[in-house]
Amino acid sequence: MSLSSKTGEISISVSNKASKEAIDGLRAIWDTVMAGDPLEAYLKMMREAATRNDGKSQLGLVRIRYETGGAMRLKAEGDVVTIDLEYSK
Repeated sequence: MSLSSKTGEISISVSNKASKEAIDGLRAIWDTVMAGDPLEAYLKMMREAATRNDGKSQLGLVRIRYETGGAMRLKAEGDVVTIDLEYSK
């Protein structure tokens, strides 16, 4: 995480090891999270979460995108997946 006191920009990067199947699943969710307007994507995923029966909401990334309005990127290299967020006011 980094913060620029001059520009107010915040950058966050999170990396983790994951199996190929987990990365493929994340990519499928990512496509939904990043599709179209952030609010519409969030509302769509909230409606889907209300009907899930596996105990998972999968709202984390779409909520971050909507609430921050920041630029998000997903990178996968081998068994390491990284999500970057850049936000500025």
